Amino acid sequence: MISYILLSGFYRFSCGILILVINWIIASENSSFSSLALLIILTFFPAIFIPLVWKKPFGGQKITAYALLFCGILSLCLYYMQNYILIILFNTLVWFGFFVLESSWESWFVSLCKNYKISKIDKYSSLSMCVNQACLMVGPIIAAFIFENKLKEAIFYCSVSFIFISLCIVFQKQEKSLDCKIKSQNLSPPLKINLIFLALMLIWPTLALFNFMLPAQISHAKGEILEVGILDAAIGLGMISSSFLLGFKNSKKILINYYLSACIVIFATLCWYFSQNIVLKIVSLFCLGSSFNMSRIIIRALMAQKYSPEIVGKIVSYANSFSFFIIAILLFIFYDILSINWILPFVLTFFICVIVSIIVKYKLLK
Repeated sequence: MISYILLSGFYRFSCGILILVINWIIASENSSFSSLALLIILTFFPAIFIPLVWKKPFGGQKITAYALLFCGILSLCLYYMQNYILIILFNTLVWFGFFVLESSWESWFVSLCKNYKISKIDKYSSLSMCVNQACLMVGPIIAAFIFENKLKEAIFYCSVSFIFISLCIVFQKQEKSLDCKIKSQNLSPPLKINLIFLALMLIWPTLALFNFMLPAQISHAKGEILEVGILDAAIGLGMISSSFLLGFKNSKKILINYYLSACIVIFATLCWYFSQNIVLKIVSLFCLGSSFNMSRIIIRALMAQKYSPEIVGKIVSYANSFSFFIIAILLFIFYDILSINWILPFVLTFFICVIVSIIVKYKLLK
């Protein structure tokens, strides 16, 4: 499990750099945010095809290694691209690999969790999410400082990193999990899977609209990439803190019973709306990241306890597939309305928090 956490953290570190660099290249060097909106929409288009990957029973560890190699090779091609159309095209292909990885990392995690008791599963879910978010937070900061005037070199670094992680997984001994007694019947009645599926379906739209909103808002305000990196780090720091918060006794019960995470999102929205300087924006995104990640951790732990690795892979892949349409519709409507599009990540996070609280409070995932 420790090697899994370290490798997945290294992967998130490189992802954070690549996402920031590509988004900033498109946002800062084009007069219209339509190019950035197109980039984000096409970024999530490959999610439609991810369920096809799970038609055959490959192990999560093996798929992760192949997908990382795929991303590494395509990122290397992306390094040599000069034309914006080609950058958007190859970025879309890279994200096909990223979406495969979103399912395969989770499937691999669940297979490892079958060796542990529920208390350990909660612990490793929080720890892995904490490490991943720390790496996602540090990645953009390093990119903003080190690669500020040489963004292409950052893409090359990401390519090498993906290939290296892939090789590490290939040569790592495959861990076998204990017998999984979870049966497909756990997916019924429909209400139970509909709620968890809906929450999962809103996760990527939240991240996508945040990745659009942040560079668009800062670029429009004539800010610099360093400000984007700092604010991106603020949401990452909030995600890390939430991992520690859930470790306290009864904290999960309090969050769920009083819908506390949803209340924190409302506070975060008000902070951003009234922000006149970067300090309030940092507070806002810190709170947003905390609420968002608390819900993700709870969802992840629930699936690890209730479902088999194959079922988790399918659930995540199908949820990501449907999430593309939410992203496309919202960006098509709001991409050029800067006075409104900033609020979308806050609204989606609010709904995720409410859904997760309802699932746990009323025990709808049994």
